[in-house]
Amino acid sequence: MDDGPGADVRVLHVDDEPSLTDLVSIYLEREAGDVDLSVSTSNSGADALERLRQERVDCVVSDYDMPDIDGLEFLRAVRSEHPDLPFILFTGKGSEEVARDAFRVGATDYMQKDTGTDQYTVLANRVVNAVSQYRAKAASERYGTAIEVLDSGVYSLDSAGRFTSADGVFCELTGYDREAIIGREFADLAAEAADEILSAFERVVSPNAPDTERFETVLSPGPAYPHDDDLLCEGHLALRPTEDDEPAVIGTLQDVTERRRRRNRLRYETRLKDAVLDTSTSLMSAETDEIGTKIEWTLQSVGEVADLDRCSVYLYDDETTVAARMHDWRGGGRREHPERVALEDARWLLERLHRFENVRLHRVSDLPPEASDTKRVLTDAGTGGFVAVPMVSKWALVGFVVFDVVETSRSWTDTEVDLLRSVGNNVTHTLARQRRERELQRQNDRLEEFASVVSHDLRNPLNVAKGFVELAREEGDVTYLDRALDGVTRMDTLLNDVLTLARQGRKVGETSSVAIENVAER
Repeated sequence: MDDGPGADVRVLHVDDEPSLTDLVSIYLEREAGDVDLSVSTSNSGADALERLRQERVDCVVSDYDMPDIDGLEFLRAVRSEHPDLPFILFTGKGSEEVARDAFRVGATDYMQKDTGTDQYTVLANRVVNAVSQYRAKAASERYGTAIEVLDSGVYSLDSAGRFTSADGVFCELTGYDREAIIGREFADLAAEAADEILSAFERVVSPNAPDTERFETVLSPGPAYPHDDDLLCEGHLALRPTEDDEPAVIGTLQDVTERRRRRNRLRYETRLKDAVLDTSTSLMSAETDEIGTKIEWTLQSVGEVADLDRCSVYLYDDETTVAARMHDWRGGGRREHPERVALEDARWLLERLHRFENVRLHRVSDLPPEASDTKRVLTDAGTGGFVAVPMVSKWALVGFVVFDVVETSRSWTDTEVDLLRSVGNNVTHTLARQRRERELQRQNDRLEEFASVVSHDLRNPLNVAKGFVELAREEGDVTYLDRALDGVTRMDTLLNDVLTLARQGRKVGETSSVAIENVAER
């Protein structure tokens, strides 16, 4: 967390199942790592809303199906009073529609309940990340206004809109010497939207003028401007009194280029988040035989939005310590990632992935000296900047996903890496579901085969017993009943064997080696 040592996170978990809220609370508090995370619980939306009004809460984790109000109605009520509070919908009702509606209403994150306890580690990480971003945003907004005032240049204009003065901040911000702009019209400095400066000036000096006028424009930077890009500025103009009653204007100017970068970055991250959401809902609904296609579509969608060159999914074999590329996407005819990556060839990278760490690099040359093996693999692959995220299932590394650009450097924000990690998690869960469904299908096939064999083996002695009973009835010879009893005894033996098999819990179709001499007839 960014709030320093001792920072705590208070989570409100809302679910109508008390036993589940207790279980989730225990695991969240245990899996939060170094973060002092505490969980309070509520079993209804109405009670939770009242708790939010009375207590400090850093994040809400809510179920969808609840008797009084469902999770989306509860989310709407929370957003009406707490527009930015982190809210994670953690629900067993997993569907594309619910996920889309949750994000449209304002959910911070969406997670479908699964079997196993490793889901609570993922949930704890998402809670901590959501609260970290929420607190960073709040701090930025809290201090942003004061910083903007300190960074504003001040200047004055005469009745014709010419500079009569400019302070040092204005000159430093625009890159012009004071002597070079005194007497020059402000609108002459505009590279774009000069009319906006002129219109703002005319409005502020007109009769019944407003107190201030705002404008935004791109200025042509002066010779001392330290950056290569254009200078996007926001300014304010206000009329000031003079002794000769001539109109004079005082103004402020602020560089909002960084604000534009942040705005563009936010738009990009929103597009990337939408792509991750769209692909995750697609993966959730994929049939077993189309999962491979959906994974590669996921890689393509994310790669195109993130302006990447390649994305690849590797599955890791812990016995051979080799990762094999199973799915990939390449843009613009780029060459493939390596088909296989062995632990001994990229130890630095794979050791970090084994610790479930995200690995990001601005450029391959940033690798430390002890990562020479990994550097060689990445250089041979033509990798520039890259991110690798682990695929984790049942507390074991089962693979990883690599996202990279070729030959060039690339910076990665925390939000970007978190979203790429979500892609990795979605792929991991989808492949695990595919394995479970295929195993279930194999079990069903073996069960059907087993049922056929048992049915056949039971039918034979049944037919024998039935036949001898009929003979005994027709001929009045009770000796036939002894022969019928043999068939019944055989059926009883078969039924006992099936019961023993079930009690031992052995899988249908499971086999074991036997010595042929012990079973062959002599």
